[in-house]
Amino acid sequence: MSDGPCIQGKRLAFHHAIHLLHDGYPSIAMECWQPGTVVKIQKPDEHSKMTSPYLYMEVTEDDGSVTRFPWLPNQLHFFDKTWEIRD
Repeated sequence: MSDGPCIQGKRLAFHHAIHLLHDGYPSIAMECWQPGTVVKIQKPDEHSKMTSPYLYMEVTEDDGSVTRFPWLPNQLHFFDKTWEIRD
């Protein structure tokens, strides 16, 4: 893991959160997002169809069901400083 500028529970700028995610932290989210809504990174291995890392969103519902889909940040995400590390 990175010696980056944050610890779990601290607000982060987007670029710091992405670096930590890339360095091995489990997931990131904006502070205002509901619990269970996170962004993760998929790093392909030799068995993957994809050949480059990509971001995806994972949403865990109250009933425990999980939905995953590709995620692309927008301008608001880039400049927000309320990102945090989540498990």
